[in-house]
Amino acid sequence: VASLGIRPENIALCDADAGQINGSVAVCEYLGSEQFAYIDCGFDEMVTVRVAPDEAVPVGSVVGLSFDREKLYTFDGDGA
Repeated sequence: VASLGIRPENIALCDADAGQINGSVAVCEYLGSEQFAYIDCGFDEMVTVRVAPDEAVPVGSVVGLSFDREKLYTFDGDGA
């Protein structure tokens, strides 16, 4: 089974109807100079997005995820 990957800094939050995919904010982790939002898009794992520390990302809100397809990585079933 192949999988896709993308770095958290290469994903932007947007309105739910404007993203390539959307999901629900499950957790926000504030780390001082940055924060990470963990988005449940219905995949096996949550999608991690790096967000500005002053951006409001309410848990439970539905958001869109926007990204440049050229920043995607593909992995085969062995993780390579």
